[in-house]
Amino acid sequence: MPPTEAVARAAVCLPVEQWPEADAQAWLIALEPPVDPFSECSAASSWSEPSRVKTAKGYGRWLHWVSETGLGLDERPADRVTPQKARAYVTDLRRLNSDSTVLCRIQELYDAIRVIAPDRDWAWLRRGQNRLRARCEPVRDKMGRIQPADVLVELGKTLMTEAATSKSALRRAVLYRDGLIIAFLAFRFVRLSNLAMITLGLHLVRHTDGYRLCFSGPEMKGGRPFEAMVPAALVVAFDRYIDHHRPIPADPRRSSASRSDRPSLDLRDRDRFEADLDAAADQEAHPLRLRKAYLAASVPGLRRDHGRHRGAGTCRHRSEHPQPFDADRVREALQSGERCGGEPPVSASPRRPARKL
Repeated sequence: MPPTEAVARAAVCLPVEQWPEADAQAWLIALEPPVDPFSECSAASSWSEPSRVKTAKGYGRWLHWVSETGLGLDERPADRVTPQKARAYVTDLRRLNSDSTVLCRIQELYDAIRVIAPDRDWAWLRRGQNRLRARCEPVRDKMGRIQPADVLVELGKTLMTEAATSKSALRRAVLYRDGLIIAFLAFRFVRLSNLAMITLGLHLVRHTDGYRLCFSGPEMKGGRPFEAMVPAALVVAFDRYIDHHRPIPADPRRSSASRSDRPSLDLRDRDRFEADLDAAADQEAHPLRLRKAYLAASVPGLRRDHGRHRGAGTCRHRSEHPQPFDADRVREALQSGERCGGEPPVSASPRRPARKL
């Protein structure tokens, strides 16, 4: 997302500091932890920090809409949220956002108002949220972008092997890192935020039998700790990346010491990967389209969806379309929207007309 677009979207979500006093005070009270195990407390007191940030952002979007439409913010928070206003809010959101975003905004409004004004009955808002979820249609078909796991692993290995042939140290480091991440995500479905936070010695620990990946409960979206071994097939690749490629600075103007002293594994998110790829391409021409497309197809959300639809230990398309990795074949499939297995192109779902809540 371009920086200007990100700033514009953030501007329509009022931060807590700009909320009306009654809303902000009620929100902060709802977040307070219980005094003792037997005292009453709000449901928000047990929310994780990401959940609090997400809900506050969504409620800030509602307050901005109320202010922009001239409805005023002088009313009490509970009196401000009515079925009529909620319908108008959904109608306006649909002019700008997809069904999934509209659903998230109404869910965030419900989660916030039920802890800000717990004395009111918000069943009508919950029912509206459930109806939106039942009718939600994705704008983009994620399943159409998913590639077979074995193809992603093969691509990752190909990039790591290709890295050795590059004349540029930066180019070798970027290629090897991208290949390692693509192969890793094909084996282990982790969220993008968890991938970016991996720190040596904390989340990724070296043992005699390989690497152990672990995240604490507060670091996971579901609140449950996660622990798994890095696949044995990638142990040597991780060793080489950490010992050889990682000390190379992403910015040639920085010293290698400033990077090697950092504990972070430096497995960055997709946007940073593509920025590094583009920077490396300026120094040495290379076909980036294939790697970018596969990197987009292997981001954690898509890889987890892939895992839900494939058999245990097998690839979803492997038995139906067994074929070796073919870069030319994959390029054609990506350009036409066709999956590697030879399935027909998948077209994006059309936007539906606005409906009342």
